[in-house]
Amino acid sequence: MYSVRANLPRWGVTIAFAIMLCAWFVAPTLAEDLHLGHSVVSGTSSFVGCGPVGPGIDCKADCSGTACQFSSSTFTGTGKGDPGGPFTVTGTSTVYFGFNGFAVTVNGAANPDGSPGGFCAPTFGTSHVVFANGGAIDNESKGEVCSVGSNATFLGPPITTHESSVAISGTGKFAGIQCSGEDTATSSDGVHIISRGETVCTK
Repeated sequence: MYSVRANLPRWGVTIAFAIMLCAWFVAPTLAEDLHLGHSVVSGTSSFVGCGPVGPGIDCKADCSGTACQFSSSTFTGTGKGDPGGPFTVTGTSTVYFGFNGFAVTVNGAANPDGSPGGFCAPTFGTSHVVFANGGAIDNESKGEVCSVGSNATFLGPPITTHESSVAISGTGKFAGIQCSGEDTATSSDGVHIISRGETVCTK
């Protein structure tokens, strides 16, 4: 098992935005066929806290305690899809590390002393995307976040993420939309995130 508590606040801030940036875009006019495209996004995230928190549970929102199993964050950002145009995105995300870090895995890198050099953990979240030319899409996603290369800390930075997403609802011109997406994202400082993705949509 891995010691995760000391690095959880930074970890949550680092990945919160990254894991949700699947490629949200569709053509302005949707037909009964598939639409392929790509998107780029940039934004920031804010750490919310750890959990579960409650009576008799040794876990506090600041991640102190021995029973914390996940951390949550919120994020906001802007992007552009081709096709689809400019959009804004807000959402929440969760990193699940499990009791005593049992869900955390090594990423294969090693420090000079031979100890594990970086780690990976599962993630999941939701997002709300509003397009400048009208309409909005709500998404759910899941994936994994990893530190990059040899790194003595729990999870970077720098970090990289990979996320799969699905559109669960749409409004306006996107009512009834169906989308499946894949996204990769990086952060070099643990706060600012850049992402690119690909999506296929139909209606």
